[in-house]
Amino acid sequence: MNIDDSILKDVAKELDKANVLTFATGLDRIDYIFVSPDIEVLDYEVLIKNMSDHYPIIAKIRI
Repeated sequence: MNIDDSILKDVAKELDKANVLTFATGLDRIDYIFVSPDIEVLDYEVLIKNMSDHYPIIAKIRI
């Protein structure tokens, strides 16, 4: 997904974790968290849990 960084930041890309898959049977990351440029991204994690076909993603941010 290509988003203008001046409008929104991709949390996973900010922390060099864009290659972590979020979908159990996919080859690409299909779930995203976006924040405005003035929000600081502290942490990003994909929880590999068999609760759904999508893995939960969590971001820790500072407003």
